[in-house]
This record gives sequence, C-alpha cells and structure tokens, in this order.
Amino acid sequence: MDEKHYNFADFIEMVKDMDYHDIMNYGDREVANLESKSYSNLGVEKDINLESKKYSDQIKAFLLFMSQGIKPMGVSAYDFRLYRIVVEYLVAKEQMKPEAIEIFIRSK
Repeated sequence: MDEKHYNFADFIEMVKDMDYHDIMNYGDREVANLESKSYSNLGVEKDINLESKKYSDQIKAFLLFMSQGIKPMGVSAYDFRLYRIVVEYLVAKEQMKPEAIEIFIRSK
C-alpha cells in the first residue's frame, strides 16, 4: 500500500476475494511492512506515523478476529461491519462456517 494512504476499507476491499490463509498471510506481511517503515522513518512527520500505527492496529485487530472469532476490544462499529464483508465471502467459499455470520447479527 501507498506510504501515505492507510485506509482500512481499502485493505478489506483488497482481501475480500482471497482465501482464508492468503488473507492472514497478506495481513501479516502488511503489518510487518508498516512496522518496519515506522521504525526506519524515525524522522518522518508524527501525523504519518500515527496514521500508519492506527492502520496497523486495525489490521492486527482484524487478524485477531479472523483467527479467534471474537470481536476485539476497541474495534469501531464501522470497522467491525467491514469484517462481515470478508466473512460472507469466506462462508460462500465454504472456508468458514455459516455460523460465523452470527456474531455480526448479535452485535447490532
């Protein structure tokens, strides 16, 4: 992703058609890339680092949800609704059980 473009909705759009393991691998690589850039750019403007950190945290929370099936604390309602897009694709591909959708219904 572009260094100045940290949009979680775009991340979801990118991964929604991927298989489960590809999503997890892509997310892990994206987080590692973001974190390595933030450590190597210590002189970069603070706003960019904060934006990058927030984006990285959003991806980490999503990966936690994908691996554990529970809504991580602190996830915004908007971000959580985005998770459903990916889960619905994975259910349709039979890579997640249909029951995985229930967490979104219960959390309304």
